[in-house]
Amino acid sequence: MDLKLGVAEQTPREGYLQVVSAKFLKAEPLQLRLPAMWQSDPDRADGVKTAPGYRIAYEAVLQWIPQGFGRQKVPASLPLYAPNRRDTLASFRVGGQNMNVPGRERYTVTPIEPRKPLTVRGTLYAFVGQNEQKQPALVVYPYRGRAGSFDDSFKKVLLPIPR
Repeated sequence: MDLKLGVAEQTPREGYLQVVSAKFLKAEPLQLRLPAMWQSDPDRADGVKTAPGYRIAYEAVLQWIPQGFGRQKVPASLPLYAPNRRDTLASFRVGGQNMNVPGRERYTVTPIEPRKPLTVRGTLYAFVGQNEQKQPALVVYPYRGRAGSFDDSFKKVLLPIPR
């Protein structure tokens, strides 16, 4: 299964962290809580708050493309914050304030160098669904259009299920 588009949903919208490749490791079926914006979907009059889906473990190669430094020198490396909890909807990010609390670290911090590939492991959540042609597909949890967010740029990311 090609997870590249799904993993890209876990990277910053600005595009400075790119997914070079993503490899499927393992999928666990489970009931997933629907994002708030999907629970209020007028097509879902049944009041259902969960749907069948999968917790998908993957290994991906990420690459940091420096942006916004202007005339400043690009740092030799910056910290990459990778979500390390199995049931988290957190995303990857480069640099910025460390949001880890000692003893309850939610991110693994690894130096990432400009334009050098770095291999990471992560978890992606996806619901069982269909594409426009009514073929089975996985609908990636909206990492960028967070639950409860009504961001106009939100679009469903579909991953085809290989036969």
